[in-house]
Amino acid sequence: MQPSLSNFKTTFSPAFLRKAASCAVRECDETSKGTFEAYVDQGEESYDVMLGLGKGKEVVSHRCDCGSTEAFCRHKAALLLHLAGTISKKEPSVKGKKAKQSKVGILLEEVDAESLKTWVRELLEENKDLALAFEKRFEEKKTIYTKAEAEALTTEAIKSVVKNRMRIEISELKKIVALWTSVHQPVVNAYMADVASDAGFWAFHAVLESCLLFDSRVHTNSVKVPNYVQSLLDKSVEPIAQLYTDEAFNTATGYFENLVLAGANGVRIHYLAHLQKVLTVSSAERLEAGTKKLVQQYNKALSERRHNGNEYTKLLFSFVEANGFLPRYLTTFQPIRYDNAFNALLLENLLAAGALDLAESYAKAQIESNIREEYDIPYLKVLQEIYRRKKNDDALADIIEKLLPYTFDFDDYLFLDERKPDTEEKKKWRTKLLSRAKSAASYGRSDSESFYFRVLSHEKRYKKMVDAIRAETPLKVIVEYFEPMAAADKQGLLRVIINMHENFGWSYGLEQKNDNESYFPQLAALMKKTYGEQMLKLAIIQAGKNRFYVRESKFISYLNETVGAG
Repeated sequence: MQPSLSNFKTTFSPAFLRKAASCAVRECDETSKGTFEAYVDQGEESYDVMLGLGKGKEVVSHRCDCGSTEAFCRHKAALLLHLAGTISKKEPSVKGKKAKQSKVGILLEEVDAESLKTWVRELLEENKDLALAFEKRFEEKKTIYTKAEAEALTTEAIKSVVKNRMRIEISELKKIVALWTSVHQPVVNAYMADVASDAGFWAFHAVLESCLLFDSRVHTNSVKVPNYVQSLLDKSVEPIAQLYTDEAFNTATGYFENLVLAGANGVRIHYLAHLQKVLTVSSAERLEAGTKKLVQQYNKALSERRHNGNEYTKLLFSFVEANGFLPRYLTTFQPIRYDNAFNALLLENLLAAGALDLAESYAKAQIESNIREEYDIPYLKVLQEIYRRKKNDDALADIIEKLLPYTFDFDDYLFLDERKPDTEEKKKWRTKLLSRAKSAASYGRSDSESFYFRVLSHEKRYKKMVDAIRAETPLKVIVEYFEPMAAADKQGLLRVIINMHENFGWSYGLEQKNDNESYFPQLAALMKKTYGEQMLKLAIIQAGKNRFYVRESKFISYLNETVGAG
């Protein structure tokens, strides 16, 4: 359910709303119809928050620069609470009635021109930002701006608000961006009118670069400047994509392509992302040709030497994959050191394409660079799949031996067990592996405990299995091997189950707890069939007498109710 001004009390918990209410909302403005921006203060921290409301006052878009992973953070909720307390209290307008003129409007009608000019002059002398906005609003408009003139528009706006200070307030940054929106408009309009114009592009580029340069130098965590730059770029997506001739299209996109690489060590990620947006809404032919150019540029870029080269790699990879070109350019991309998520995706695609040798070399290279064995696991699994496909059992055995202490895969265990000769070394290997499985089980790994019991069952060591049952042993395991364990040690099995307690048992999460409880009926039926209700009653009563400091397990409580032991 989308939160709205009317349902937020039922959409969010009271505790969450109390957290939201503890935040202070200030400088709330409706920047466009239904879009509200404000600063939300949480203690000494301040965040830039935006909410977009639909016709039914439901939230249709939202943004906050707090960095929270929550879908809807407390700062957004604070602004929603603020709006609910202001918009909902406004008097509904009555159609047909003439709006009452404000006091300011009346005074503007009555004041004489000379007095107004004098007052405006004094106001502009005291407020440099207003003076600049006034100047750019009423001066004779230029149609062509040089790079230097475009940069000057940016710096003049900054100086009119904060002079040369680099440590600025969020409210001052908001004023600067608002002023940019006004003073940059002629440059933006000139570029949008002809996106294939050389002069128009370079002035537009100068505006974007000067804004981002300022953002890199000031001390603020706001995303207002990058968002402003992005908004200007987004305005040009459709004009470029809709250019009629390929020549004009290639010229317009070529400006950005030539600037994706910034010097010897940088990448203008925002230009790459912009080109991808343009290509996505262009024709199939332009998309294919444009993607080829971006890949060719990437091949020459030595991305690993660029300070944001990893981001460059992942952004281009995602774009190529999303548009179905990955099989064509798969060998272009290489793993990123310590980025397991990206590397897994790359290796998965290499395996799907049958590029086994390349995938093998990449996986081995990552293993060599890792400093801890557990980091090797995803790459060992890739090598395992490769050697299975290649039917290289010797190499496969080496990989499985490294993986088994982490995966506890029973089929892999059988594969190694059959290959290893019956020597003292094999016994040591088996003992060490089972010891590791027991240790992992004590830390809540139910799969390792299942593996341990499965190995003992394979060896028909059922009495040993009875001795190995703990309070934490999953009931699924006990049910699976109940009959052979009962045949091997009937009384021992009864004793260990009846004396299970709840101080540690089944405490590793709701999922395992629910899984255990689903086996209550099966285990109870097996026990009644094996021991009879009378024996179970006596055993439960006796166990209760001997239990002083621990609570009986939930299963024993269930069994007690089933047999009526009292």
